[in-house]
Amino acid sequence: MMLSLVDSNGDVCLVSIQDMVYLQMNGREGLQFYTDNGIYKALTATKDWATFLQDKGFLQLDRGTIVNVKKVAAYNSELRVVTVPTSEGNVLLPVAEKVQRQIKKLLLARE
Repeated sequence: MMLSLVDSNGDVCLVSIQDMVYLQMNGREGLQFYTDNGIYKALTATKDWATFLQDKGFLQLDRGTIVNVKKVAAYNSELRVVTVPTSEGNVLLPVAEKVQRQIKKLLLARE
């Protein structure tokens, strides 16, 4: 599935869901989509993205972060973070307390 997003030049382009690593709120920039190839912005409101992507393998980790579970390399329950590799290195994403059991279950099912 492809989504219409805005790239860093302001051009609208199609981005594959499989290329998405995670989505995160970034202050005034709004919801940003982090992929292996760059960072993109949404064309539409952000409130429904977690619901829309849920059945496509994504999980909302906290109020401002949604991750592609297939891209998660590790989960640290003590620090309550997941590690996702990106083209710029590993990123640690916070996991809300209420989501900890769910991320553990999804990662075990993936193995």
